[in-house]
Amino acid sequence: MTDNGAAGRDFADLVELHRAELHAHCYRMLGSVHDADDAVQETLLRAWRGAAGLREARSARSWLYRIATNVCLTELGRRRIRVLPRDYGPAAEPYTPPGAPVAESVWLEPYPGESIGIPAGRAAPEASYEQREGIELAFVAALQHLAANQRAVLILREVMGFSAQEVATMLETTAASVNSALQRARAAVRDRVPARSQQVTLRALGDRGLRELVGRYVQAWERCDVQAFTALLVEDATFAMPPLATWYTPRETIAAWAREYSLSGAWRWRTMLTSANAQPALAFYAWNDAAGAYLPFALNVLTVRDGLVGDVTAFIVRSIGATEPEAYVRFPQQPMDPGRLTGAFEGFGLPKALADGSSM
Repeated sequence: MTDNGAAGRDFADLVELHRAELHAHCYRMLGSVHDADDAVQETLLRAWRGAAGLREARSARSWLYRIATNVCLTELGRRRIRVLPRDYGPAAEPYTPPGAPVAESVWLEPYPGESIGIPAGRAAPEASYEQREGIELAFVAALQHLAANQRAVLILREVMGFSAQEVATMLETTAASVNSALQRARAAVRDRVPARSQQVTLRALGDRGLRELVGRYVQAWERCDVQAFTALLVEDATFAMPPLATWYTPRETIAAWAREYSLSGAWRWRTMLTSANAQPALAFYAWNDAAGAYLPFALNVLTVRDGLVGDVTAFIVRSIGATEPEAYVRFPQQPMDPGRLTGAFEGFGLPKALADGSSM
């Protein structure tokens, strides 16, 4: 590096080369896009301060990951893990209305992997997971239940493809300790994720099959057709709605909830297709008389199984300021929550409103 300008350009090029991977890494570690944003910024600040000591470009990747991982480990040491409702408490009994939301920051957040630029394929030949498999909702949720060091080891070894010795250097431990932590982490994650990843499932279904499934799903919701909606669910499907802790399973219980609440005909819905966590997702908009338009309500991340919908996680973007539980039975009437709107709609490049008649 010959001068400050050249150094700045070299560093900017280095950052651009690894930024998307680093952001996904921090998201896997922390389960939050907002926290990942902060972690990446802190990583780059520390990297810039130490860039003069970086002598070889080939070591830049492991150097950046060492910094990012330690930033995340520090953050994990001072806050609760993030989960999905089905990991937070038991499923609701049939005909149970939606309950009050959990105000604490305990929920896993959806990830806009495509807009950030997560590449397809594996990060390295030694990686066991594709990079997009590594941001799937079930996988990231499973990671949150690991001890922090096990989480770091599994991601660095199995998703990013670093060697045991490289990870040991990053974490200031031994290769034997890394391998031991990896074995425990593998077993814990295996117990919590489906046998087939969403990437494998979606490839088997094909683009046409996915379009047909999503199209039928959208039609059922826009027509408030409970029978058509539940016919698209596997028998042991789940439906969750963070920030509500309430979630429903199996299909018959979901049907009872839908008939009484979201698909009762009290609300008019429109949707826009997107992708979250490398899975199909639908941005749901609810009609608002005052605005004369459909306004954002929830980002529904779909997990596909056996050619049907296995799980729906609807990340609701409305305010949780109301104190009475009845307000959440009428959740579409609540005002927008700016933070949730940014995380689940604006961060995905979704519009702030849909005109009457628009969909998909």
